[in-house]
Amino acid sequence: DKELARPEVSRAGRDAIFLKVSPSKDKDARTLANFINVQGYPSASVIYVHDGKITPLSRMSGYMPAKEFVASLQSAFATLPDKLIS
Repeated sequence: DKELARPEVSRAGRDAIFLKVSPSKDKDARTLANFINVQGYPSASVIYVHDGKITPLSRMSGYMPAKEFVASLQSAFATLPDKLIS
């Protein structure tokens, strides 16, 4: 959680919505985790939601330093359709 709170993560995700869920405690979170095929925790997924459909684009598993997380986010964002990135 400390790494995710770092300013560089905030800047990298300014065009994103971060959602922290606990699938072990929340039925809806478990449904989402199963739908996007999360295999382990902690896990961060970049998903594209459009016209009511969820498409997983990227997944990062395990704890990682902010710099590595930001690089992974940027790589995942690069796969998004151009019109979504401001």
